[in-house]
Amino acid sequence: MTEKHCLSISKACFLIGISRSSYYYVKKPNYDEKIKIELNRLAEKYPRYGFGKMLPILKREGFTWGSRRVCRVYRKIGLNLRSKRKKRFPKRISEKLNTATQTNDFWAMDFMSDSLTNGRVFRILNVIDEYNRECLSISIDRSLPGQRVVRELNKICKWRGYPRKIRLDNGPEFISKKL
Repeated sequence: MTEKHCLSISKACFLIGISRSSYYYVKKPNYDEKIKIELNRLAEKYPRYGFGKMLPILKREGFTWGSRRVCRVYRKIGLNLRSKRKKRFPKRISEKLNTATQTNDFWAMDFMSDSLTNGRVFRILNVIDEYNRECLSISIDRSLPGQRVVRELNKICKWRGYPRKIRLDNGPEFISKKL
């Protein structure tokens, strides 16, 4: 319009409906690709590092990108969504579940939990003989640490005798050093 109709730039921008700053706008080069490459390189080299540790490394290497720009690209390529690896436990040898043939062959121990009407939580330790489904002990308290579990087992063993095996889960009371 400025050349064909001999209008000034401000008049032509007004007629078209854009601002003069939009007319003079020159797009800056996009450095996001370079940032992506560098962040992916660091992620491969340091897989456990997050954004907080990668940014100083980039600064040390001489890159002058702003932290907000790097953070935006970091999120855009999905590096912030890395999940922690599942904790690996050694494989257990699966054994056939034996059945009890006489009393004191197998005892089963487990915890139950409930709460009172006022909101206070209590725990129940159940010890059962698997042969005749006899309940050997029920201990109820607000806290049942490993030392208390040992005390209960010793009390049962005094009048009942020792079991051949005890079945239990990996609760915190059962894997303590005291037990």
